[in-house]
Amino acid sequence: MAGSADSTAFAAVEGTRSEIDTSKPHPARMYDYYIGGKNHFSADRVVADKALASWPAGRIGLRENRKFLGRVVKYLAGEAGIRQFLDIGSGLPATNNVHDVAQRVAPSARVAYIDNDPMVLTHAQALLTSSPEGRTAYLQADLRSPERMLSCPLLREDSIAHSGEHSLEVQLPFLQVLVPGFSFVPVALGTVRFENLVSVGQAIARVLENSKESVLLLTTSDLNHYEDDAATRIKDHKAIDQLLALDPGGLYDTCRDEKISMCGLGPAVAMLTALKALGVTKSELVKYATSADVSGDRSAVVGYAGMIFS
Repeated sequence: MAGSADSTAFAAVEGTRSEIDTSKPHPARMYDYYIGGKNHFSADRVVADKALASWPAGRIGLRENRKFLGRVVKYLAGEAGIRQFLDIGSGLPATNNVHDVAQRVAPSARVAYIDNDPMVLTHAQALLTSSPEGRTAYLQADLRSPERMLSCPLLREDSIAHSGEHSLEVQLPFLQVLVPGFSFVPVALGTVRFENLVSVGQAIARVLENSKESVLLLTTSDLNHYEDDAATRIKDHKAIDQLLALDPGGLYDTCRDEKISMCGLGPAVAMLTALKALGVTKSELVKYATSADVSGDRSAVVGYAGMIFS
């Protein structure tokens, strides 16, 4: 894979050499100079040194910034379990590039570099080296042109997966810090048919019932969306009543009949079905709030509730 990417990069390089003007300073090359790299020219060094005259600690700050990047990538690839990285504004290759750090921890990590400087493109070969298990790619593009970024072979737009996203992904890094070594099985539901949701819930119950380990079943969802605060609170408590009653059919019908825009209705119905099959009888509302409690804007809010079932 790396070999194929290299060929593409060099084909692009030939068409961009004329864009490189070494007589004018460029931020990417100045940054490379500051952190001790070798890919810079006289114009870059002159301006960089003038900047240091006004900001003597600049070189130290930028080198510490580079070290911080390495520590963050090491943590994400190691403790947080991240396997895909997007480096926008990557700059010129240096020591401990993102893929160097990530693939030392997790050889299967995939890294995409993006920069709009033609000089960076000429050095892309150094960024395209990869472990056999992982992959790296480089794309010349601009942060202001996301459609160009999406042409990178490691990136794919998926509006269906993210249009209503309120996922467990946000919580995983915290769980992994609090409970190192835990494992999880993500389940994303693409159906809203009640019969299908019940079938999924029953299947989950069978798996949990036969498990020899202690398992936490977690479902995430917002409640009503983007109505005024008073209307949202009324609707939300109708849904909460059905959740507390452990009634999957009641929750499903209430949200449909009352037009409650609960984005995780399907997963919640499946969860309640599983809980009933497992004999769960106790439910507790830990806290309820709307976004207005934080923002103060009560014209269009989102409802939230934390609940425990045992």
